[in-house]
Amino acid sequence: MNDKPYRYESHYFPHDIQVRELTTGTTRLEVVQRLFNNKCHVLPMTKIMDGINNARVNFHRVWFDEDKTQVLRNSLANYSQEWDEKK
Repeated sequence: MNDKPYRYESHYFPHDIQVRELTTGTTRLEVVQRLFNNKCHVLPMTKIMDGINNARVNFHRVWFDEDKTQVLRNSLANYSQEWDEKK
């Protein structure tokens, strides 16, 4: 990240980053806080559907690098879901 022509203001991590490593006794959060000078934020645990709906609502705000994200954009374009009336 230090080689980028820009600097990250903050880093955001999922709630489970607070798990303690058995070998070292430290949390993953403690490790990244040392690496990123405490500019770390832990996101709260949310319900899966809340996260999906949040992504739907905010997806129009996402920008993709045309050259570097071709595989991702193809995957998103080809994504589909079949509705199962029984479930």
